Amino acid sequence: MDPKWFPLADRPVRASSFILIPFMLICTTSYLLPPSGPRVLFTLLPLLYLLLQVRRTTSGIRSEDYLVAINIFQFFHRYLASVLFSTAEDEVYRVVISGEKKGMKEPEDARTMDLWSKLKWSAHFCFSIRGIGWNWRVKNVDDVPEKLQFKRSFCMIGTSTLAKADFAMKAVHDSPTPWRTALLHCG
Repeated sequence: MDPKWFPLADRPVRASSFILIPFMLICTTSYLLPPSGPRVLFTLLPLLYLLLQVRRTTSGIRSEDYLVAINIFQFFHRYLASVLFSTAEDEVYRVVISGEKKGMKEPEDARTMDLWSKLKWSAHFCFSIRGIGWNWRVKNVDDVPEKLQFKRSFCMIGTSTLAKADFAMKAVHDSPTPWRTALLHCG
């Protein structure tokens, strides 16, 4: 591979949130602006500036830099598809997940929402990477089971899974095994 492609070793060290959080906020709040001209005018240049900063700075951990770059490019891809090449309010809508109207369009209009509803709509649109619950859902993703459709049970199951994974990682990190050495040096 061409060595010029790799970022410089003497990049300034900054936290990954320096780029990722502003990028996500700009993408999410861009849908609050009127479609087409104003939306592109006020959001494209700051996003391009932040996109250029991905390779110019580092968190000091290669794996974290890699994940930040992946997340930023996913958000940028969604921004390109729904802001520059189309209008999200016209082409994207939520679908009913269960019941007799399953798969049909939700009765909501993104153009006439109040500010708070539009912010929730845009956050849900930006953060649902696989499009579950939207008309552009990724093909072959299984339906969400009925027990996970309620926010409380989803949060409880997610929290318990995260706690188990955290416990396992701490156990591996604190034990003197070959796995510990391999895990610590992969970043």
